[in-house]
Amino acid sequence: MQERKGVAGYRVAGSPAQTLPLSASGEGKPSPGAKSAPPPAIKAAAFTEAFHHPSVATDPKRAYGSFRFVAFTQSDDSEINIIGTEDLDLVMLIAELLDRDRSLGGGVLDDERLCVLFREPMGKRQGRLLVADRRAAEGLIRHEFGERLTGREVRLILQSLAGQSLQLSAVRDRVSIETKKSQSKSMLSKLGFPDLGHLRAVLLAQIAALASATP
Repeated sequence: MQERKGVAGYRVAGSPAQTLPLSASGEGKPSPGAKSAPPPAIKAAAFTEAFHHPSVATDPKRAYGSFRFVAFTQSDDSEINIIGTEDLDLVMLIAELLDRDRSLGGGVLDDERLCVLFREPMGKRQGRLLVADRRAAEGLIRHEFGERLTGREVRLILQSLAGQSLQLSAVRDRVSIETKKSQSKSMLSKLGFPDLGHLRAVLLAQIAALASATP
């Protein structure tokens, strides 16, 4: 492979390396001549069937396919090596999160999924990306706290799980920071948590356990 300064790439275990040049913001396109396969759907077919099973309505934890870990390593020249199924979409996401913040807990939240980066610098793998189906994550939150939460409060919890600050959440939702602070204070008092950090840690531990149990 041709060495390039500032280039992040990936190699799937057991297959040739592929290189993905990225800008400082984490955006990029496959390099000329690189082979690229259509990224597989984040939600496995097994989850789609399991989630619609009646038992999941009362216990979303049974939808194991909705939570999974993607293990990866990163070489000294910033080459990302994914262990497992090739997924260019996830490679780009991991590169973006690493470029944005190399500390524990960086994440992203969109309409389909919640992703959180776990760093393991001293482990066999340098990191793991937690990938959770957003609908299932919402179901887990509802399962834990019942109907006490409003839709906006569930969204705030999801934003917190993704590592978003209250200020960033306020910008994304187009409300004032004072509104977000008030919303957070009211929700934490209702649920009995001292701060969002404690709430986030409890829920992430549960989601991580489910992801670890996924075959």
